[in-house]
Amino acid sequence: MTLCNMAIEGGARSGMVAVDDKTIEYVKGRPFAPKGEQWNQAVAYWNTLHSDDGAHFDQVVALDAADIQPQVTWGTSPEMVAEVGGKVPNPANESDPVKKAASSARWPTWAWRRIRR
Repeated sequence: MTLCNMAIEGGARSGMVAVDDKTIEYVKGRPFAPKGEQWNQAVAYWNTLHSDDGAHFDQVVALDAADIQPQVTWGTSPEMVAEVGGKVPNPANESDPVKKAASSARWPTWAWRRIRR
């Protein structure tokens, strides 16, 4: 589920990752998860959502995320992200006028008060 979310943040229009046992166990018993026979039917259906055997991919990319620090977004664009414990950039320092306007509009009130001290 995280990878699907990250696909969108990376600019994709959709993202799908085949279901696995870990995902099924996570969903099982949650308040909005199907119950009883509907659960069994849902799991059977979810297990059909995968690439076709022998599917050809234009490119396979392996990523090592070991050095990526936890991050949090502070705005409405994937570019508006900072490491947890990092700093949100001051919009006054942005050279691109479009990004500067977007950053200024997204800055929380408390952040403006802090830089004006």
